[in-house]
Amino acid sequence: VLSTNLTFAETLEPVVNNLQDSGAVFVNDAIRVEGEGLLLGGDEGTTVAVIEGCFVPEGSNDCIEISPVTLPVTPDTPYDRTQGSFSFSPRIAGIRAGRFEGRVQFRNEHGGGDVLESDRIPVAYELLETTISEVGDGGSLGQFIPITGGGFIGGDDGIPLLQSEGQF
Repeated sequence: VLSTNLTFAETLEPVVNNLQDSGAVFVNDAIRVEGEGLLLGGDEGTTVAVIEGCFVPEGSNDCIEISPVTLPVTPDTPYDRTQGSFSFSPRIAGIRAGRFEGRVQFRNEHGGGDVLESDRIPVAYELLETTISEVGDGGSLGQFIPITGGGFIGGDDGIPLLQSEGQF
């Protein structure tokens, strides 16, 4: 005999227990969130991160006010309501290096129209400039050469473009 208790809910409130709320990030880095009540998509709805604050570009003292930017939170696994991430999108502060200070609020937008929100959480990130840290050796016609780094932005098809110069 196996006994268990089930709880059914028509709506879930996003609860944040742990958030990567500071540190150095590249554009498009995943910002980790752990908590409870993340929505999984489809008919039940989605969880989004709403980010707002101030961005100070490197070499400047001027704050650029960032209006709320809404980004989807992606669960780590298809049925995990406790762990996920959102991308530090260029829609937040562009692609320049600098410092972002602001707030993140998580919002559950249920399929039936109900919206439940978490508290606002203060965050501070150092946005790093795009960096290539390693380029693979060799390669011939049709082969791929691995490039390692961070802060890459995709073209229209999502694939980053890299221009190189040299002699053959």
